[in-house]
Amino acid sequence: MEAMEVITNVMPIRFRAQELCVREFMRIRRKPDDSKLQIALRTAKIVRGKITPLSYLKYVSWEFQRSLSNLKIERDTGCQVANIMDGVAVGLIDLCESTGSA
Repeated sequence: MEAMEVITNVMPIRFRAQELCVREFMRIRRKPDDSKLQIALRTAKIVRGKITPLSYLKYVSWEFQRSLSNLKIERDTGCQVANIMDGVAVGLIDLCESTGSA
């Protein structure tokens, strides 16, 4: 199976799953410290062999977390509907030429 993945240039499923977990981990870590997802990720545990999605995410991303060590993660600023068009000027667009007759 792995040989076939190499020949067809397809990433092995275990690496793809790990990549997706790390991406999701970083998406959650960029949220404010008091966000519900951040709190849930910090408190996620494996209890009596039961793995939750967040505890799996935390487990798979453990090595990645270690590699971050003291790096500062830039917080997600969030896009608000009220300020999405701030600083954007919309002008008039001519859709047709004047024909000269009224």
